Amino acid sequence: MSRLFSDEELEDLGKLTIDKLKDAADAGDMEKVKELADQMYNEWAFLHDGYASWTIGLQAYIYNNFGLEEYDKAERYAHGVVEAKVAFDMEIGEMTFEENVRQHCQALKGHVFQPITVMEDDEKIIIDVTPCGSGGRMIQKGAYEKGGARIKEACDITWGLPDFPSYCTHCPMMEQMGVDTAGIIRFTHDIEGKTSGMEVGPNCRYLLYKDQNDIPEEFYKRIGREKPKA
Repeated sequence: MSRLFSDEELEDLGKLTIDKLKDAADAGDMEKVKELADQMYNEWAFLHDGYASWTIGLQAYIYNNFGLEEYDKAERYAHGVVEAKVAFDMEIGEMTFEENVRQHCQALKGHVFQPITVMEDDEKIIIDVTPCGSGGRMIQKGAYEKGGARIKEACDITWGLPDFPSYCTHCPMMEQMGVDTAGIIRFTHDIEGKTSGMEVGPNCRYLLYKDQNDIPEEFYKRIGREKPKA
């Protein structure tokens, strides 16, 4: 069978898009830079959605076959042992509040096609993502109609809401782990008015309080924790 690609084409296929983008920038070809930036983002979106879907599939298998208790253990193990040691090298307590806000916004930008609006009032930073680029994106793509599991039980890893998308349980769980390991909720979520009385939807609102004492007590109760004393 004859060859399909020339040596030059094979070399190009193996070259990282980021390196092509830098070469285009050095050459002053800004149209090519824009084209490659879009290509690189779409490459990441393909993997991002693939890994999120893979996670939901694993969650569904654990929950459907072993129940809520084992699901909780597996999720907590993944976040607390594997993820913390591999992906993150800064403890929550080591960050200033400003670093926490900047790091959180930076992390959210790692999700795909997620418009972010950042606001501030006297007591907190408010970050709206419409839609959420991970859990919300999976809802929009129909993950829970294609084999994903919703947590039927209203419990402390669903903010007390029933029929909760499995992927989204990592948010209340991360709130719990922040309290358990560092004594703080690094960020919490406004579900009142966003999800109360209806299905948990694709949008999310993050709340980062400047003073931990200002976090409402009910935000602790819904994750099965007590608010620390001032």
